[in-house]
Amino acid sequence: YCNTGATIPVTDVSGYFPAGTRFYNEAWTIEYTSTGNPPIPFPATSGTTTYKAVPPGVSAPPEQGECYYTFTINVQNLTSSPTPVNPVYCKDAPAVPLQATPTNPSYDLYYYTTATGGSAQTSITPLTTTPGIFTYYVAEGLSGACMGPRVPLTVTVYALPNADAGLD
Repeated sequence: YCNTGATIPVTDVSGYFPAGTRFYNEAWTIEYTSTGNPPIPFPATSGTTTYKAVPPGVSAPPEQGECYYTFTINVQNLTSSPTPVNPVYCKDAPAVPLQATPTNPSYDLYYYTTATGGSAQTSITPLTTTPGIFTYYVAEGLSGACMGPRVPLTVTVYALPNADAGLD
């Protein structure tokens, strides 16, 4: 899981086990449920946490010789952001794809045209046909579904200077 918030619903995990399986912390002291009032979801604790699961008909904790499952949930919280490169161009100059430097070389970069929403793109080449300042956004992460916050990246396009020296 990545940047999940405070909890992970039991229903996200229960489909990997037989119907009716019950879920517990490693010490068997907390039962995680999706149907209680209120439901008790798994905590989204950063790192890897070990849990236990017992199939229907097995007590918790199990008696000696009864089966149970041990499983882990790995939660990654990415909060870092890359350092953007803010290019400057003259109108109609050839542009190169947007660039940024990730904080970790194993992270991929994802570019956006909006601050929120939109589709992650691995490359955007800005247009230089219109003068102005244009804002794009870049994030870094392990995948398009697991990344840190977006940061703005500005592209400045200057109008061509008026080179009219006049005629004498």
